[in-house]
Amino acid sequence: MKFELEHHFDALPEDLLAVMHHPRLPEALTAHMENLIEMEVLSAEGEKRQVRYRPAPMIKRIGPKKVEPRWMEWVEHSTTDTSQFRVDFENIPRLESVARLMLNRGTIYIRRSGSGSVRTLEGELKIKVPILGRIAENMIYKHASGLLDEEARVTADIIAAGGVDAFLD
Repeated sequence: MKFELEHHFDALPEDLLAVMHHPRLPEALTAHMENLIEMEVLSAEGEKRQVRYRPAPMIKRIGPKKVEPRWMEWVEHSTTDTSQFRVDFENIPRLESVARLMLNRGTIYIRRSGSGSVRTLEGELKIKVPILGRIAENMIYKHASGLLDEEARVTADIIAAGGVDAFLD
């Protein structure tokens, strides 16, 4: 399935991108987001980053089996073009059994809009399971879009506070 999400911020594109790549952002988001348990920058070299995310599980049980939070964990592999305010990403589940069945990639575009900016995420989510894959895609998209809406609210609060350091101090 292809999807698009849009969020508006009261910040210039370069300032929004700076917040999105601030080294203390994981600390700010995990402290203020209900549905993000862990976030860790694994590597950041130039325009390339790898960031590990562990959201709260969207479902608690599959039959009698409890869903472990680590089953939902993924690593974002991204490349940022700061001159174009663009981030290309691929989210790869950490569990190999899940990674074989799921494809999630896309591009984030940030553009000026009035006195602020608009962040548009265009992506693709594919679950490689016949028949049930479409149902899973819709469930995952609903949960992921809620997570991104929550992240956007906290990011807007960070911007209003004057940046990540001011928000945390």
